[in-house]
Amino acid sequence: MNEDTWTAISAVATAASAVTTALAFGAVVWQSRLTRKALRVSQDVALDTARSRLDAGAPQVTVRLEEPTWPPLAPAQFGMPLGPWPATHSWHFPGARTTASSSRPRS
Repeated sequence: MNEDTWTAISAVATAASAVTTALAFGAVVWQSRLTRKALRVSQDVALDTARSRLDAGAPQVTVRLEEPTWPPLAPAQFGMPLGPWPATHSWHFPGARTTASSSRPRS
């Protein structure tokens, strides 16, 4: 065998090695994606299990929607009976859009 034959064999072996390396790299990438997907699924299952345990131990809540009493009643100096808030009381609502959100109770 002459030198050209060995050069050709070496070139073919190098090309085969490059293809094998590319396939191995693709397999590693595919496995990492599968592992990431499996981790996401196991985290979702663990979160759902924790939520169901919390829901099982939660107290039963009943919500009734009624008109609020207005003006709201304030405690008296010694507790009961309840009376109206003083007319000078300033109401602050955190959900209002302005920074200085206050309003006076309706009369």
